[in-house]
Amino acid sequence: MAITALPSPPKHFWVVLTLAAVWNGFGLYDWMMSMGGEAYYRAAGFNDAQVAYQLGFPVWMQTAWSIGVWLSVLGTVLLLLRRKEASTAFGVALVCALFSVAYQNLIVPGWPIMGAMTAMSWVIAAVCAGLTAYSVWMTKRGVFR
Repeated sequence: MAITALPSPPKHFWVVLTLAAVWNGFGLYDWMMSMGGEAYYRAAGFNDAQVAYQLGFPVWMQTAWSIGVWLSVLGTVLLLLRRKEASTAFGVALVCALFSVAYQNLIVPGWPIMGAMTAMSWVIAAVCAGLTAYSVWMTKRGVFR
């Protein structure tokens, strides 16, 4: 089977890749620091109610968050490698982010406790959706293999 060269990626690819790496790098940092539990949240300036809310996430929510973070990081690596599987990684991360949106806005509303920080679940879902769409678009344009 012959190996064909991929076309050069457009300039915006490098911008999106850089932004994705910074965004998902911070997401991974936040996830890793949160494994420290209460100390991390206290250092971030959370009050007692906010710490209790964060530490009270059920296992399924923590699992969805963890999977979403790691798949976003994987998606970014696949983006760098220009692999079409990036869209799958980002797509599943989006589903995980939507679990977070549902939990923090419908199941156990975070607005009264977390205030505007609750909006981050929506921002994260929007970024995942954007990266999913971008990866699909690059695949359809033949930029990814």
